[in-house]
Amino acid sequence: SWTNAMVQYMQQATGLNYLGFTSTANTRKQAVGFLVHPRLEVLKGPIEYSQVASVQGVPDLRPAYRLDLRDRTTGAEFSATVVHLKSMRGGPLATSAIRYKQLDILQKLLGPKYSGFVVGDLNWILTDKSLK
Repeated sequence: SWTNAMVQYMQQATGLNYLGFTSTANTRKQAVGFLVHPRLEVLKGPIEYSQVASVQGVPDLRPAYRLDLRDRTTGAEFSATVVHLKSMRGGPLATSAIRYKQLDILQKLLGPKYSGFVVGDLNWILTDKSLK
């Protein structure tokens, strides 16, 4: 996938010992991924949430991708989940319902005890209150 190629390139280009992880790619060779700094230890994962890529029959959505980590310096443990939600192709209003459903699915999968971050490209206009 393009994401896998970029992760590999960044690992080599930085000269640092980053760990690279990429999710399953869609039919357009798009995925999501992580570059993990050596300060962080992977405790569990990667965990792929393919349900986030299966909404309303929309093609080429991407899964959510999670790592459970420990900071080797502080000992802090947390999770990081990366997403790339549905683009606005089709218009912000029409596509916002798909992104909303993707996030609804993700929050159910992560559960109430999830402690960490959800990051990535949300494709969301934060100032547009008309979008759900």
